[in-house]
Amino acid sequence: MKVNKYKTLLTTLVALFLIGPNVLAGELIVPDDTWEPIFFESINKLSSAVGLKNLRNYFPKNNDLEIRFWSGFGKQPLSGFVLKRSNGVWHGLYITERFRKEGLAVKSHPVAPQNWDYLWQKLDACGIMSLPDSSQLKNEVLVLDGISYVVELNYKNRYRTYQYGNPKEQPWPEAIQIQKIAYLLNKELLEKDLPDKKDTTLSPEDIPSA
Repeated sequence: MKVNKYKTLLTTLVALFLIGPNVLAGELIVPDDTWEPIFFESINKLSSAVGLKNLRNYFPKNNDLEIRFWSGFGKQPLSGFVLKRSNGVWHGLYITERFRKEGLAVKSHPVAPQNWDYLWQKLDACGIMSLPDSSQLKNEVLVLDGISYVVELNYKNRYRTYQYGNPKEQPWPEAIQIQKIAYLLNKELLEKDLPDKKDTTLSPEDIPSA
């Protein structure tokens, strides 16, 4: 009986190994595009500075969800929103770099809207979970510097990331949606806590109303 038990365990382990790591660790969907390694060098550095784990290295359980929305990647400091739903409860964090005379500093603090359900419904309606990476779209307008947005999603054993560079200048309807998402996050999470617009990398007056 013991031999059969060990054979069964060994067979299971071998089968799992042959199936591949994506089944065990989760599915990673990362665009094969030049922006990805360049931008994630900055993202990983900022995440690590505030103690955030690499979102590709773990997967939320059950119906838990984590979204990270990054903006900057040009002359402006990098900033990010972290939205996490755990056991049905939402938590938010805002992170930003600060350029000072003595060098680069990092600041983070919790953020929350008046109504998490309202914010999530709006973000979902704008396509935050389903927008494609801009590399899949045609006729991109190239702009020097400017602002880019990167979204990371980790949900139901799947990690995905996508990016939009200078969406205000792009012809796609998807570019309008990413601007609406940026506007919503800024309006719902930052305006009451950071009334000084110098603390944000967004320009709500230039973004279509969501």
